[in-house]
Amino acid sequence: MALSKEELRELAEKIQTGAATPEEVLRFSREVNALLEQLNNTLRS
Repeated sequence: MALSKEELRELAEKIQTGAATPEEVLRFSREVNALLEQLNNTLRS
């Protein structure tokens, strides 16, 4: 399930402060990659 903008912001803050777990960092990375892929596909069409 995709994270909301607010959830992404909260995770980004946790990562920046060093409070995020490895699982949270991985989840954030996967979410951002999916968003970038979606944007790339949109720009190609």
